Amino acid sequence: MNHVVHQEIDYNSSPEDIYSVLTDASKFSEMTGGAPAEIDPTTGGAFSLFRGMIVECSPGQRLVQAWRPTNWAAGVYSIIRF
Repeated sequence: MNHVVHQEIDYNSSPEDIYSVLTDASKFSEMTGGAPAEIDPTTGGAFSLFRGMIVECSPGQRLVQAWRPTNWAAGVYSIIRF
């Protein structure tokens, strides 16, 4: 069964600031209250967030992340576009 949730949020921040928080491990960890993060901010770079959730990133004007907890079924991902 596929579940689709579509949500759009406007942030009172610049795209550069949002991108910086999403691609800098220390800033991301601070934003999430100390959740561990490993982030490679290059195109196709791998992310490890929230103890085992894997994220891939394609930086530029748009940031797209695909992540999945290890307990989700194979091939099931959450896709986030900034």
